[in-house]
Amino acid sequence: MSDEMEEIISEFITEAEESLEKIEPLFVELERKGEDKDMLDDIFRSMHTIKGAAGFLNFQGIVDVAHSSENLMKKLRDGDIALSKQLMDAILKSIDMLRLLLAHIKNKDGIEENVTPLVRELENVLNNALHDDSSSGSTDEFSVKTESSVENKTTVFEETAPFIDSHTEQRAEEHLQSTSQEGSAVDASGMIQDDPEEIQSFSKVSEQEIEELAKSVDVKDNRNSENLQPTKDHGEKLKEKSSQNLRVDVERIDKVMDLAGEVVLVRNRLLNISNYFDQIYSSDPKSETLMETVSFLDRVTSDMQLAVMKIRMQPIKKVLAKFPRLVRDMSAGVHKNVDLHISGEGTEVDKTVIENIGDPLTHILRNSIDHGIEPSEERIAKGKPERGKIEINIFQKGNQIVIEISDDGKGIDLEKLKAKAIEKGLISKEDAAKMANEAVTELIFMPGFSTKEVATELSGRGVGMDVVKTKISQLNGYVEITTEKNVGTTFRICIPLTLAIIQALMVEVSGIKYAIPLSPIEETLKISENDIDNVSGQNVIIIRNKVCPLFELHTILETGSSHSEPTDYKYIIVISLGDKRFCIAVDKLVGQEEVVIKNLKGVDTNSSYVLGATITGDGKVVFILDVTGMSRQLIGTAIA
Repeated sequence: MSDEMEEIISEFITEAEESLEKIEPLFVELERKGEDKDMLDDIFRSMHTIKGAAGFLNFQGIVDVAHSSENLMKKLRDGDIALSKQLMDAILKSIDMLRLLLAHIKNKDGIEENVTPLVRELENVLNNALHDDSSSGSTDEFSVKTESSVENKTTVFEETAPFIDSHTEQRAEEHLQSTSQEGSAVDASGMIQDDPEEIQSFSKVSEQEIEELAKSVDVKDNRNSENLQPTKDHGEKLKEKSSQNLRVDVERIDKVMDLAGEVVLVRNRLLNISNYFDQIYSSDPKSETLMETVSFLDRVTSDMQLAVMKIRMQPIKKVLAKFPRLVRDMSAGVHKNVDLHISGEGTEVDKTVIENIGDPLTHILRNSIDHGIEPSEERIAKGKPERGKIEINIFQKGNQIVIEISDDGKGIDLEKLKAKAIEKGLISKEDAAKMANEAVTELIFMPGFSTKEVATELSGRGVGMDVVKTKISQLNGYVEITTEKNVGTTFRICIPLTLAIIQALMVEVSGIKYAIPLSPIEETLKISENDIDNVSGQNVIIIRNKVCPLFELHTILETGSSHSEPTDYKYIIVISLGDKRFCIAVDKLVGQEEVVIKNLKGVDTNSSYVLGATITGDGKVVFILDVTGMSRQLIGTAIA
């Protein structure tokens, strides 16, 4: 297969996947709101485009599934059948199958799915729906199955506009005319009438013919036109839009990011060296020139870093698109009625967040549906609406992305949580008695913890919520919970805006230098020994009339005793993670530095409280500490 053909297929897969991501939530919204003409038109056009492009590329399985789904959507759009759960289930199955077929093409695994049972099911659902609505008029069964098949040919070239760069419109028109003369008749509207044998033979177009056509056909995008007739104005607009956008392989972006990180490291070293020479040779004109040059490099490097980071930013809706369908299926599985509302889906986040945030959000949604939202009868008895509600709200706050998942369920029973934790031996009765509410809610993130007496398909096996905490910590973020009985529960996730290059505070303890991400640091203090109190065996200090637990970093990291000179004061770092605050004592505060996070292989970052490593301005390798991970261990019973 030629490189050009590979590129066409790759473009098709990308566009088809984006179309499926776009229309799947629309199906769920359609089911919730009822029939909506504009929404149906949007879904129909997207499915029609997928079918047309797949036919051009000879992906017959995709053509068959998309065509059968399109028949259903057309009858819905025309008002010939009514929307039903059975019909929606069948269409959503077709979406799943299309995704699977696309995955096989992308992976080049040679696996061929048998789509016949699904196509038959879609046809049966349509026939049953037509039979149920027979009072509105009879329908010829053959026309139901073949009425849109003609579009496999007539619109296959018109509907592939997003996938093929074009040259001449005339060649496409000539091809359509010759095709119609050979095996089909053209009606007064210019549409080709089907010849069943011709439809079968069309799927056997040779690869050479496809490549030749790809080189010569000028294709217009007519998805917003009912008669699907090419227009030069629309074609020009499409070309103009395409020229403003460029698809770049993710690996190339990652490579540029790595190189930008290396430049940042070199910049830091040059700044360190130039400062050294400026102190020694401050009167030398060359030293001043060096400082000016390095200062300019510093500004350019910062601008380059910001530009590369923006390239990595993507709308979080890429992750959220699957959740309406997910909530629909999960709530149906436990016989509950749940509506999902999403806001802020246009918020852009780092590519790494896109890749890793899906699982945590899925587990939280599963927890809200299974544990939080009550059955309809129970909600009505409490004076609540029959249908439960889950809201996902995403917004940027400072240099962090905040994701809030709220439900209007029964809330978390804190006493039940403590009792279950005691039963499982996770905490003692004494610890439970002095735990604050914030510490109690943290129990649900403990591995193996569940309040379910009987495991269900959704939850109850003690797996899931610990994944949330772990994944968010790996993103250098944190999650906190607020809950109120019979009102609901909110999970609040905070993640840094950028993850590859961060601002860090360099500290020293036991003679070793460490980097602490700056985002969770509220302030630094210099205190005396007299400022430290002890409450129930826990060192604390009072900051603006609030008690804050104090921990020694050398004790946390188990690096031995402090190597600092005996003094009557300590350097304190105040860490703030949402409503949680604690202090860490270090030997020295070295200064602030921009660092590049490098992943460590063979190191258990969860147990060692290490996010990664970096190279500092003086050329040394330094560990970057995970203060969010520390909070899980430190805060447990420390806050009373």
